[in-house]
Amino acid sequence: MTGPYLCNRDGIDWVVGRKIFGFFVVSGIRLAPLHSEYSLSLHRRQEKLVVRIPFATQFRTAEEQQSFATRIHQWVRLGMHPHVEACFGLIPGDASAYFLEEIKGVTLTDWIRAGQTSLRSILSLFMQLCHGVEYLHAHGLAHQQLLPERIIITHGSLAKIKEVVRPEAPGKEQGRGSDVRGLGGLLRSMLAGEPGAGDKQKAAHLPDHLRNQGALLLAVLERCAAPAEKCYPDVTALRHDVNRIYRLAYGLDCPYYSLETDLRAETCNNQAVVCFATGRLREGLIKLQHALLVNDRLPEAVYNLILAKLHSGLFPLERILVMIDAAMVDSSVTDQLAVLKVQVRNLLEKSRQQRTSLPCFLLCSSPQSLALYRQDRQRLQKQREITDHLQQLHYETCLKSLLAAWREKRFVKDPFLAGIYDRLLPKGDKREIAGVQRYATLPSPDRAVEHLVYLPGSRKIAGAGGDDRIRIRNYGRGSKVSTISTGGQAVSGLAVSPDGRIIAAGTEEGEVVFWQSRAGHAELWRSHLHHGPVNALCFSRDGRFFASGGADGAMVIRTIATGREKTVTAWDDQRMVRLSFVGRGLDLVTGSDAGEIKIWAARGKKCLHRLAAHAGPVDSLAVAPQGDFFVSAGGEEIKLWDIHSGQCLQQLPGHPGGRTLVLVLDDNRHLVSAGLDDMIRIRDLISDEVVAMLDARGNGLRCLARGSQPHLFFVGQQGGSMIIWKIIYQLIFA
Repeated sequence: MTGPYLCNRDGIDWVVGRKIFGFFVVSGIRLAPLHSEYSLSLHRRQEKLVVRIPFATQFRTAEEQQSFATRIHQWVRLGMHPHVEACFGLIPGDASAYFLEEIKGVTLTDWIRAGQTSLRSILSLFMQLCHGVEYLHAHGLAHQQLLPERIIITHGSLAKIKEVVRPEAPGKEQGRGSDVRGLGGLLRSMLAGEPGAGDKQKAAHLPDHLRNQGALLLAVLERCAAPAEKCYPDVTALRHDVNRIYRLAYGLDCPYYSLETDLRAETCNNQAVVCFATGRLREGLIKLQHALLVNDRLPEAVYNLILAKLHSGLFPLERILVMIDAAMVDSSVTDQLAVLKVQVRNLLEKSRQQRTSLPCFLLCSSPQSLALYRQDRQRLQKQREITDHLQQLHYETCLKSLLAAWREKRFVKDPFLAGIYDRLLPKGDKREIAGVQRYATLPSPDRAVEHLVYLPGSRKIAGAGGDDRIRIRNYGRGSKVSTISTGGQAVSGLAVSPDGRIIAAGTEEGEVVFWQSRAGHAELWRSHLHHGPVNALCFSRDGRFFASGGADGAMVIRTIATGREKTVTAWDDQRMVRLSFVGRGLDLVTGSDAGEIKIWAARGKKCLHRLAAHAGPVDSLAVAPQGDFFVSAGGEEIKLWDIHSGQCLQQLPGHPGGRTLVLVLDDNRHLVSAGLDDMIRIRDLISDEVVAMLDARGNGLRCLARGSQPHLFFVGQQGGSMIIWKIIYQLIFA
């Protein structure tokens, strides 16, 4: 059969040392009976990929070739697994050649011929093969031809099943039952010490050293080879019986009986690298985003995302440097990031028109040794240790073990550790921040989130920006989004009452609207309070009063119960842009577009202090929960103020880009700042140190809000997404 694909070409000029697909270098060529393989390496990196090209003789028709391509896509969806060869996709435009992980080792045939006759080794290896086949079956695939030459034993003693998908072999039996029989054949070959013994229906005898378990082993082999009605129903049942033999022989479960692993993030990262290499930048970026949704701290994915942004040319080099600095904190690829940082600095010094070669993207290594089982056992042991400390009320020891384990994992999402921490949290007092975690990312339409509030008593967030709609979403398991409309007037401000019952919005036309937060979001009240946009809204801490500030320089204070309103002119010649009640009292702090701040006595009765705070507009105001100080931000500076004297206590750097946002956490100790540079800083106001620098990985941040719990805060992005961040504290127990 002839065709446009690589398998149909008479000669491929991929020689060792040639650079292909942008940054891969051919490092080896191997010819097999049915295909050729080309090893591809990244510059100065050990991780490699393989391109496998079946020979054209394997395809009789174009339909067979397209069917093969369809099954390759199924293989790609499997992702990476410790015991299955991973496929990362077809070469674009080709229906025959595909990318694979590189596996080094010996075949099971060679392993058997080397005299590996220990029952412990045989059963341990067979258990790994069962895990691999179970994984295939769980994803709707069957291998069909489990032969010793298609099993690789790595140098780290890890079994890998190769050639999950091959060109159609006419007449071959289909279905999972054939894989059970294939596993039985592999076990028979290993027990008999003969690679070809698996082709026999029954073994005449087992070696003498296996006679103690001979009856049980023969029973397993016979059931594997039995007709469908008597054969094992699935591989799980087979694995269970083999473990029973191991337990009888050695008095404990096989160390490889259970396997818990999640390589989804690593899979998406490697698929992204293949996309970048073959010119599919957008698809690669989507893959990287998926990788980071699964594991926000995967070092290779973080590095690759920064490098992809650099390649795109859409991000200023100064901003790339900030991303690198944030990523270098607690990363296993610090050396690669340092090299990238040097090259970005060199680019800054040169003309942007001058082309400079950039580093290669990073692949995640696939498991190659049994260390993953040891790590799994250590993880379970650590969980038992932490649970025991908690049950014995040893809270300090429990927290110490928990934070040590979590810090080692870079505070990635872990249901067990998070659950224990949430049980410890109410028993202690918060102190220093131990770590910060990207708890969740809520995608949204391509519209900036300018305003963001949490609805108390629920798991809902309300956001708005750029149009007349307020979008309310549940950040729990559901993904439903409900909307409220102002009726054609763009939303310019957003607030929610402390009890979560009222959602308030200000509009560009000067109206303020109240809605019921539940039961269909019925409109409760609407009034035209200002001449021009309503820029600031807030409720008092006790929920009895509501205040709004507008472009007319006035603020209106409304009593919720009676509807009585009081108007105070804060400025005749300046627009009010920020407004907040102070702590649990009724004092107010207001900010103008000219950078002036005023502190007002109860409900605006008297102006206590008038402060020349910033050269430009007051971009953000944040009052400390205890009401003893507040923070203002304007342009690229942040200032802390004493609420009583109006004295400036401290001046801090803001964020580049002309706008800085601030939020004082409920611990009254830590200040969160963010800006259009897409970075989030958390500063300890006691030690005056930046304890966390976080990359939101978007294109700028527009708003900050307190979270549903004291250790959560929310961020709204320029691109429309909302991010929930979780603070993990050191705790002090009484």
